[in-house]
Amino acid sequence: MNQTFDTVVFTARLKSLESALGSTRKVIAERLDIRPQTLKSYIDGAALPNAKVLASIISEFSVNPYWLLLGSGEMFANETARAVSTEQDPVLRRLEGVETMLVRHGASPEEIRDALRMALRTLTAAGADDEVSEKPEAAVS
Repeated sequence: MNQTFDTVVFTARLKSLESALGSTRKVIAERLDIRPQTLKSYIDGAALPNAKVLASIISEFSVNPYWLLLGSGEMFANETARAVSTEQDPVLRRLEGVETMLVRHGASPEEIRDALRMALRTLTAAGADDEVSEKPEAAVS
């Protein structure tokens, strides 16, 4: 199958990514170190990002480059691996629960990152065994 880059489809994928991230354009633009108006021009198809911005999108949000550029595979590079390892790893299961709770309560990406770091320290210090409560809330308190 010969896959080629299509600008219209690419902008649709950027819109899908924006929706999946659940962040404002301003926050996404800040994380990419570009202006919100520049991001808007990419999403609207008025301009295309340069290689540096594409690399930032891929690395900052763990986006599968084949999906972003060609539409192949999953949106996120680690989506399949995450699903498998989350089922098998109790620490990842608990961290996922913490992340879900924080997102549900409207935490900012920075607050989520900080809470996950704290929870990870707590879980790894406890060995992620029965000493740590199954409730995600208990892991960060």
